Amino acid sequence: GKFFVNAFGGQEKWVRSANKDWYFIRPDGTLTKWDNRANQLTGTVVTRLPERFYRDEYLLVESVSEPYLNGWTIELRNAGGTIVQTAVTSDIDLNNNGTIDPETERGVYRFTVLVSGNYTVREVQQVGFVQSAGAATVDAAAAFTLDQSRGLFYTGNYFTNFGGRGEHWLRQSSGWVYVLPDGSVFNWDGRSGGARSLVNGTLLQKLDPIYHQNPQLLSDAVNPQFSVTAGVDANLPAFGNYIPTTISGRAFEDTNQDGIRNANELFRNNRVIQLVDRDGNVVSQATTADLESNGTAGINPDTERGIYRFRDVVPGRYTVRQVLNSGEYQTAPFRDALAEIAYRVDQELNLQFSGNFFESFGTNQERFLYSRTLAAWTYITRAGELFRWNPTSGPAPRPLTGTLIARFDATFYANPAKLYSAPPTSIRTVSAGTQSNYDFGFFDLDTIFGDSGLFG
Repeated sequence: GKFFVNAFGGQEKWVRSANKDWYFIRPDGTLTKWDNRANQLTGTVVTRLPERFYRDEYLLVESVSEPYLNGWTIELRNAGGTIVQTAVTSDIDLNNNGTIDPETERGVYRFTVLVSGNYTVREVQQVGFVQSAGAATVDAAAAFTLDQSRGLFYTGNYFTNFGGRGEHWLRQSSGWVYVLPDGSVFNWDGRSGGARSLVNGTLLQKLDPIYHQNPQLLSDAVNPQFSVTAGVDANLPAFGNYIPTTISGRAFEDTNQDGIRNANELFRNNRVIQLVDRDGNVVSQATTADLESNGTAGINPDTERGIYRFRDVVPGRYTVRQVLNSGEYQTAPFRDALAEIAYRVDQELNLQFSGNFFESFGTNQERFLYSRTLAAWTYITRAGELFRWNPTSGPAPRPLTGTLIARFDATFYANPAKLYSAPPTSIRTVSAGTQSNYDFGFFDLDTIFGDSGLFG
């Protein structure tokens, strides 16, 4: 129900596992299982994750079904690149117990190597799928070579967009390199960027865009070539695959500002819509336009106007936002500065309105909501502070006490539905999934008060 931050002074964030063990993640992405030594950031290092897992700690606790896949062809190649064996992923009863465990014995490939040496493995892509970037992707060898030749490392800050091109920065043995959103890696010229100009440099390598989304794949690149001794078991890399997703919707002029598109409110073209990843990077941009969809001549303004669409989206969580012009306000989907926090708190606590806020129970008309996750009551104050109620406190005239969960504002007290029915402020897509009808409403003050403005 809460991410504890900096409890022991290392700017660490804490999460708990199903078996009640505590883990903390540091700003560099190092995830450690805590050894329960009070006030000590000690324990067993589990892994080092990309920095974004620290910035967006919900990545650690969100669960997505990712089944292993049978029927995929894997190639074993020797040091010269020649295919020496192929295998097809399948169910294999590795522990010989007569049953298949889908978590450990499905999607398995296996080779019998008779000649010791250096090898790589390559997946044969299936139609409609895209391979996730990693140690065994086509670009992995190029990334590893670049990392080794340049001595790349992460400084603790990617200095995103220092040069105005949405780039991420990595230090090298001498100087800096930057990675553009399309995956291009440049050697910085040492002069451009900052307040002076757009960044410039010499192209070193064109990689997959995932290397911009996760520069750690470059700074900590893994050699995709492995050494095998004949007759000795070796664990080979896993391959991730996904089917790209689509996100679409429409933009309408919300003339009565109620957040709902009414029959007389027009869909609008030429509205700029941006797709933003969890790290705040604009990964794609679209403009609403007419789109023929019913096979008949002409555009129906009620069904084929004001449409935007993002195709080939990597599954994950995104924010879709409308770029507003001066004097414009967004009415749908409604957002304010606290909306994302409210949604996360509601998802964590599973807050419920019982049909009664019990305002008379406390001394200051606090309103109560029940948390199914905590199996306990919470209350929100007039100022918008949400507490887990201490059952030994109250009723009036005894004041309520509790543990602070989150701070909102007075509007959440006035309308607690903003909390217990908090709408999502981002979109989560899964492999082969489609998010449609994600519509945007807006209104322009100039249309209400005239082109000269409020006081013109």
